[in-house]
Amino acid sequence: NCGDRASEYGRNLIPRGDFTNVQMGVARDRYWKAQNARLSIRTARDGTGVLELSPLAAHKSFHLMSASYLRDIYATRFTFKARVKLPFDAEVELLTRDKPPEGSPPARSVLGESVATRQLRGSGDWQDVRFDFWLPPAESPRLPPGPEGAAHPFRPILRIQYIGKRLGDDEIARISDIALIEWPPEDIQDDRGIRWWWTHARPLPGRALARN
Repeated sequence: NCGDRASEYGRNLIPRGDFTNVQMGVARDRYWKAQNARLSIRTARDGTGVLELSPLAAHKSFHLMSASYLRDIYATRFTFKARVKLPFDAEVELLTRDKPPEGSPPARSVLGESVATRQLRGSGDWQDVRFDFWLPPAESPRLPPGPEGAAHPFRPILRIQYIGKRLGDDEIARISDIALIEWPPEDIQDDRGIRWWWTHARPLPGRALARN
């Protein structure tokens, strides 16, 4: 593991999840799309940004998802994490949706397999939300990119459902610092030719705490 056997290393699959400098002139980030909500990205003068979801109906679930499927996958173990600021108590659920075979009939883009649901309090402060999960290996032969034994291409879907009373007049859910980290097998982590991939480290179970 890059010479540090106390740690394992992961790669963030989501570009610009901190929404820093994602709007350049008339161009803007097209990585994300929303359902039952308006999506906008606010950028401060210092370049820091936040994704805002304005629900079309605050009593209904609304969703944030990647616009395309993640294909360049080398793992079956993953961590999804983000910071959120919510005006209501809310359920926050992570789902995953496998890329359907070519020629499949259209289906609702928010349908997927539930990973887990978190209950979060409405607050004017940022809160961390995290999901650790596993996906089964894709059927063989697996189409590249990605090796045999890696998960099937998929997209992450975040579902938010407001519950309880809101804090004020604001209905906007704010999200920043989104990351989806894959944790490949040890033989891939040992490949010195791709050491530059690794964006995250965490201690292996029962080993000494690694430096973040």
